[in-house]
Amino acid sequence: MGSRKGHGRLRRTSSWCSLILKLDTYDWKLSCNVAVDWDFFMFLVLGLPQNTANTRYRPLWIFYLLLSASPKPHLDIVWQVYLFLHIYGCYELVNPGSVPPATSRLSPLPHERFDRGATIDIPLDSGKDLKAKEKELHAKEAELKRREQELKRKEEAIARAGIVIEDKNWPPFLPIIHHDIGNEIPIHLQKIQYVAFTTFLGLFVCLSWNIVAVTTAWIKGEGPTIWFLAIIYFISGVPGGYVMWYRPLYRAMRTDSALKFGWFFLAYLFHIGFCIFAAVAPPIVFKGKSLAGILPAIDLMGNHALVGIFYFIGFGFFCVESLLSVWVIQQVYMYFRGSGKAAEIKREAATRTMMAAL
Repeated sequence: MGSRKGHGRLRRTSSWCSLILKLDTYDWKLSCNVAVDWDFFMFLVLGLPQNTANTRYRPLWIFYLLLSASPKPHLDIVWQVYLFLHIYGCYELVNPGSVPPATSRLSPLPHERFDRGATIDIPLDSGKDLKAKEKELHAKEAELKRREQELKRKEEAIARAGIVIEDKNWPPFLPIIHHDIGNEIPIHLQKIQYVAFTTFLGLFVCLSWNIVAVTTAWIKGEGPTIWFLAIIYFISGVPGGYVMWYRPLYRAMRTDSALKFGWFFLAYLFHIGFCIFAAVAPPIVFKGKSLAGILPAIDLMGNHALVGIFYFIGFGFFCVESLLSVWVIQQVYMYFRGSGKAAEIKREAATRTMMAAL
């Protein structure tokens, strides 16, 4: 079909060209430049290479040559444009590289074999599978509900027993202990608890400064033994203070337990005794100047004034810690007696003695 259209187009173009050439034969013969123009025309049509950049403009040159070759052009602009279009169509047929050939065909797709005897497996038990999955989902849901109810019963039992799950929340940048006075301690006991917490932090400050003072004494020639003892006081004193007396007081205030109050009194009395002993720092039990007290400070002021000042500052810290600790134990004991916990602890002690005797 494409080849027929192309040949028809070529025939129409050649007929028009022959008609125009017949009409202008006389003029062309009289023209002195006809031979030169005709040679130049054939050079443009056949002589130029096909791969040059000016190939697509060759029909325009041909059209210009046809117009200029005739000394008396008798065609109007419509015939001239029509001639140009036909010449351009003929040129496209002359240059087959610019238009794809009409005889090209796509390769046919390979035939697929159809097997009439082939069987297609369609599962017929899909309904059974859906029912089985639905039953499985219901069983899992029931199991989850049962576990949720069991967990809820355990939480309620723990709450009735007075057991509180303690999440570590202090200090905020590195939580290592549970501490929430505002939400867990009764309002009338919060002041005492805050002051007790201040004495715990004060113990941390006192033992830290003790390390600084003893380090300066070691630098001045007092020996490394006192420095190692100061490190031992800090490592054992701060965690020991929290476990032995601050946490029992915190739980006693929260649960109002008589036994926890009793344990706090024993441990806190030992804490007060240590602070008073460190403030004086006699060379009786602890070696030399391992505690920043008043006696080592007086001894060091003569030879090393700076070290003596450091020891005097430590003496002041231990004195303040001792006074605050005495106030805390006094307030806790007053609450303990006023709430009837003393009589309760006596009854509990008597009951345990009788049970042990039996």
